[in-house]
Amino acid sequence: MAITISQSDSVIELYSAYFNRAADKSGFVFWQNSFEIYLAQETIAAPTKGEVQRSAGALKLIVEDMATSSEYKALYPEAQTNSEFVTKIYTNLLDRDFDDEGLAFWVGHLDSGNLTSAQTIINMIAGAKANKTPQGVKDKALIVNKTTISKYFAEVLELEDIAEAKIAFDTVTDELDSVTVTESSLDDVKASTGGERFILNSSLDGDDVTGTTQTDVYTAKLDTLSAVDVLSDPSKVDFDVLNIAASDYNPNITPKIKSIETLNIKGQSSVGLNLLNVTGATKILLATTSGPNATVENVGKSAAKSIIAGANIDSLTVKARAIFDPNFDGNVNIDTGEASTLNLEGALTLEGATTTAKSIFTAELPADIAKVNWTPRAGQDEVKLNFNGGSAKTSLSLGGDALTAKQASNNAQLANLTSTTTIATEASDLLTINALTADLNLSVGSGIVGDLVYLGDQAINFTGNARAFHLARSTNQSSADVNFTMTGFGVVGATNKDGS
Repeated sequence: MAITISQSDSVIELYSAYFNRAADKSGFVFWQNSFEIYLAQETIAAPTKGEVQRSAGALKLIVEDMATSSEYKALYPEAQTNSEFVTKIYTNLLDRDFDDEGLAFWVGHLDSGNLTSAQTIINMIAGAKANKTPQGVKDKALIVNKTTISKYFAEVLELEDIAEAKIAFDTVTDELDSVTVTESSLDDVKASTGGERFILNSSLDGDDVTGTTQTDVYTAKLDTLSAVDVLSDPSKVDFDVLNIAASDYNPNITPKIKSIETLNIKGQSSVGLNLLNVTGATKILLATTSGPNATVENVGKSAAKSIIAGANIDSLTVKARAIFDPNFDGNVNIDTGEASTLNLEGALTLEGATTTAKSIFTAELPADIAKVNWTPRAGQDEVKLNFNGGSAKTSLSLGGDALTAKQASNNAQLANLTSTTTIATEASDLLTINALTADLNLSVGSGIVGDLVYLGDQAINFTGNARAFHLARSTNQSSADVNFTMTGFGVVGATNKDGS
């Protein structure tokens, strides 16, 4: 179960409010993992609660846990008054003094016991972001900019230095330009461990740029790169970062990028990168200033283990490379962020070989994902999708015209589907469904459909016109109905795993 961008941001905001610093990488990862654990516990303890309520419960536990840390205790000694506590949080968050009325409001709630300290900090952050006055708009912009810098520090640059984290906000204001200035300063910090900074504002004209064996930071505009330009790093075990600015995604731009581990790509109306000539990239971060679409294509040769959709991305498309590096195992982990649609296209074929390799897309999907389209192009493709909490509007399309009965090794694994989920499959040889939270409606497409393995104990309702279909349940489920409404030409059958 992966947390959403807004949930991740709420953790980042606590660093600003409590500690007045950017999040360090290891600390941020720890609290993100803790949020996931608490969110799962909230789901189990109160399955009827909505996502917003579960998220609020998990965040409250994170706030309480942070208050037990040594850093918190050093900043907020037990002897402090409620007035001192509220004043420090407010100053950390908004970089200005409290007005008397506002201070009295929050202190009054603490003194009376109406709010705990954890509830107070959560409500102070929410209130500051919801304030629509001119000052409130500036306050929200400052919080957002601090969050952006904190995520850049921890997620993109993967910095750990607490001393640097404490001064990361020194140049951050409510102005957007301050983010650019601060990110540039942090790039210097990242490269100061022995690496270098490379700022590429114009076309390389076919010239090669070679980094050092230490951690380097590269900055370039997408439209200045071409297939004859080479950005390469001699080390495959450091933590290089390439920041790419683009107005829009252009699939015809295919720069040669070698052994730069993190590609941080920011677009405007759309964002993406064609990885045709990219190798050694292990993490790809995508965000736009306003546009909803992100695309990463020719995944495979790049060895892109992680693709992460960030700010403003509503539709993420990931396309596998038809011919790829045989050293790449084909496993791609996808974080859809808050995108409502995920489009997956496979498969991966070994370079210079007649056999096909397996491309495995593994995606952690948020509860409000609206649609997933998976189109395998050949071979032994797999898709493993975990629906975190499910959604009443989720639809999943598997297969397509490119997949034929001869390509019989394609399979999909789905988890945590809900009763209103509809799955339309076409020519999918094996579909494994597990951990259903309620009855499932399954619409089987017109292709030749093979076995379906069901690892749950809820009822399943089938509709469609498949020419061949077989259901195998993992256990004898006397209480779980299996209902068929099929209009196809072939045989539909159902057995338990033991053959009964």
